[in-house]
Amino acid sequence: MEGLTQNLLSMIVANERPDLEESFNENSKATFENVRLLKDTENKILKNLSPNVKDLLNNDKLIEVLKESKVCAETVAEKLKKINNTN
Repeated sequence: MEGLTQNLLSMIVANERPDLEESFNENSKATFENVRLLKDTENKILKNLSPNVKDLLNNDKLIEVLKESKVCAETVAEKLKKINNTN
């Protein structure tokens, strides 16, 4: 029932305020893209992990991936916050 309500509301908004519908669609796409970026970053981290703790500390590639993941996560969090504020 909730899905039907959401569909009807979406149709009404698309008819009455196409600008809002377009904004919602763009925000949805951006959200999915950001989630994909986080998932890709997670996969990079997992790929570079080693079961040997000594190897972790000397793994320059892993350290670089972790730095990149921090920046990515902060950027995605900020984008998602902006999207949440516009919806």
